This record gives sequence, structure tokens and C-alpha cells, in this order.
Amino acid sequence: MEGEVVGLRPRVERRVVGRVDEPVLEPAGSEGDFGGAVHGAATEVERHRPSVATAPGKPQGGCLVARAARRYDAGMHAVILSGAGRNADPWHPFAETSERLAELARAAGFDVDIVQDPLDGLAALADDVSLVIVNAGDPDGPGGGGEAPTPADPAVVARAATALDAAIERGVGILAVHAAASTLRELPYFEAALGARWVHEHSWHPPIGDAIVHVVGNHRIAEGLADFAVFDERYTDLVLVDVIEPIAEHEEGGVRHPLVWAREFGRSRLVYTALGHDERSYASPGNLELLARAFDWLKRVPAPSAALLA
Repeated sequence: MEGEVVGLRPRVERRVVGRVDEPVLEPAGSEGDFGGAVHGAATEVERHRPSVATAPGKPQGGCLVARAARRYDAGMHAVILSGAGRNADPWHPFAETSERLAELARAAGFDVDIVQDPLDGLAALADDVSLVIVNAGDPDGPGGGGEAPTPADPAVVARAATALDAAIERGVGILAVHAAASTLRELPYFEAALGARWVHEHSWHPPIGDAIVHVVGNHRIAEGLADFAVFDERYTDLVLVDVIEPIAEHEEGGVRHPLVWAREFGRSRLVYTALGHDERSYASPGNLELLARAFDWLKRVPAPSAALLA
């Protein structure tokens, strides 16, 4: 990739499914997907690591592939976890951007529900949900009215963690938007799936304004997509906790920073976009095209590599 991103080092990793020799970024000392220390959570999520091994006497996952193909064509259900309550903040109009994301998800073929509390929404996550859109703020930051943060209910956290683990295990698409880099801090599985975090007193952003998004790599979402302009906030110096596959970057201070990336782990897929501060972000045709491609990729769960887990 062009330029050097602080704290990241490029490498080439041969992938099991899809394109090979794709550029990825990993944190220094990383061992690959869910292989590094993720604030003590790595061993808990280790079972979600994709494997190329096939159990003796089992076919190469043909049944799983067939089931996955049928699911792509079936009715698709998305849930948007929108920032409200302890996941609201004074800066992001989550209600408005969640409505905009709902419009885009419906255009991609999803039935959509919007849930105003992310932990409650995950705790009640139905088995038929194939896409989770996370558009919420930092539970450890000030609330929507500037009030001090309030603790989460441990029982709700436990149910949310169990539901998220089950969804990742069966295969789910996750679209994490903008401030999602700082939300759901109570759930180690979410951080491990996300691949990077907004870290207080380290991560930052230049003033909101016009910017150029540079499309990079050869991920399916990036194919044929040109660089584009957007009016948005550009998150900078997010801290990598696992391998990511960059799709887009922005430049700040002469350094390229990852802005959009994809991840695939076990049966599940994730796209994170640091764009989406407010509705002006969705006025960019280039950003809309990127999101349409992201929805198309995320709907294809269980991921094709799931066949290798059979």
C-alpha cells in the first residue's frame, strides 16, 4: 500500500478462499486472525479462526456451500444497532444516519429493524438475522446530553455476548460504521471481529470537511471502484488488534491511514467504514457505491470458507 501507516506493517498472506496474494495489514507481532492478544479475549474467540483442515471421512463442505447459496437468495433480515442512551454522544446524529443506513440496506434487499440500544438489540438477536449494522457511540464517553457514562447491566451484557458469539459461529455479516470503532467495549468478541479500535488519547481525527478517499487493494468490494470525494470526519490512528484487509485509505500529514477494511473469520464477514459521521457522508456517490458493494459482499454468509470447517 502507498505510504506507511503508523503501527501497521504490510504483508502478503495467501488466502484460502477468493483472491490470493492480497495485501493485508497486521499489528506488529500478530499471528493472524484472532491470533494476537486482544485484551485477553484471543483464547475465547480462537474457535472462530478459519481452518483448512477437513475431518477424516467428511466431504469438502459441499452441503455447507449449498445451504449458503440457498440462504443468499432467501429473505434477508438486518438489524441496525443505533446509538441511544449510553451509546449516544453529543457529536453524532445516530437516529438520522441509522435511517439512512436502513434505506441503503433495504435497497440491497434486506428487511430492516432499528434497535435503539445496541446491547439490548444483541441480547435479543434472532437466529434469522443475517446482517448486523453497528452505528453507535462510545459507552465510556459522555451521553447524548453530555452526561457521565452509566454502567451496563451485567445480565444484558452476558446475553449480548452469548448472542453475538452464536451469530458469529453460524455466520453473520457485520457492517460497523464510523463511531462503531469505539462502541460495544463490553464485548471482546466484537473487538476481535472489528480488528481495530478507537483508543482514547491516541486516536483522533482532523476537522470534518471535504476529503479524498483513496481506494486500495484488490478486495472484491474495491474492484473497479475509483477514488472519490466525501464530506466527512476521517478517523486517524485507530489501533490495530488483528489482521485487516484495507479497501480504502485517507491521507493525513503525509501518511496513509486505513479508512475502510474487510475481514472474514470462520463463517462470518465484517466491513468497517470510518466514514458516516452525519448525513452529508451519504451525499457522496462514491461512498454510496462502496456501501452497496459492502452490502452485497456481507449478504453472502455463511462465508464460502465455511465449507472448509465441515
